Amino acid sequence: MPEYQPLDKKSLQIQMYIQQKKNEDAAVLLERKLNSSIQEIFLMLDQLATVTVREGNTERARELARYSRQVMEIYPWDYSTFVVEFTVAAEAREADRCLELLEQMLQALSVPFRLEKSVLFAHQPAKEPDPAMGRQIKETLLTALERDEEYAFIREQEGYQELRRKYADR
Repeated sequence: MPEYQPLDKKSLQIQMYIQQKKNEDAAVLLERKLNSSIQEIFLMLDQLATVTVREGNTERARELARYSRQVMEIYPWDYSTFVVEFTVAAEAREADRCLELLEQMLQALSVPFRLEKSVLFAHQPAKEPDPAMGRQIKETLLTALERDEEYAFIREQEGYQELRRKYADR
């Protein structure tokens, strides 16, 4: 793969808007670009935490999860702050911790996601939250826990079935 990075059209457009003093247009594009970058960083932290546990350095992976939580606190949605920590606990086969985090994640999915509520995304148009989004993520998460053999140790944990029943119908 070539290392050459072509010009970023969005960055050029942002610079043009700034020079033209079209501040709101620049802010909208900057916030979108920032959101995309944060999502990319989140995914990299999740993957780095996974390989760090697999390398046998669970303590470093937990620290990466703490960093991820801080990064994701940018969003007014608690669900995203728990994901990497859950990944670390699952990779480390810490069933009790997985259940604690799973409960927090499932509870957070009942709160609508509002990007524009974050100070970093004030120029993004306010959208009515999709009530189905949290439910769909919850169903996908619970289905993965039920079907994926990687999570069998969680299913065997006392309290898992009760937790599943509690959130399966919400």
